[in-house]
Amino acid sequence: MVFFMTNQGRILSKEIIAEHLWGDNSDLADNFDFSYVHVNNLRKKLTGEGAKYIKMAYGSGYKFIAD
Repeated sequence: MVFFMTNQGRILSKEIIAEHLWGDNSDLADNFDFSYVHVNNLRKKLTGEGAKYIKMAYGSGYKFIAD
């Protein structure tokens, strides 16, 4: 969540999120679909109001928007 908040307004691709979470080991992955799962779990942990801040940028990644 902190990573999203510090990059507010920027679109974060699955690759960027994976690199932040796993560092250099993210290069070993064939695809980055696991990033989707982790972001989805993060949104589930947030309350209904909090989940609205992480928006999906279709085909690009995710974006944190504070209203």
